[in-house]
Amino acid sequence: MQHDDHIWLTVRGEAWAIQAMITPIIYLWRGYFPNCEYSAIDMSDFNYKLYCNRAVEKLKCKIN
Repeated sequence: MQHDDHIWLTVRGEAWAIQAMITPIIYLWRGYFPNCEYSAIDMSDFNYKLYCNRAVEKLKCKIN
């Protein structure tokens, strides 16, 4: 069951809740207490500007 009080991120096809973001690292967790699993992803090479520009393009297509 998914909780509405988390921000979710899909990493390699798996759902993770975001625990913290300390750029460029995103700290993740999932599971139920006491069996929680933790991970982190390094976003150093992620092109935020390109991603945002393409997202804006997609939104414009849906609006028009």
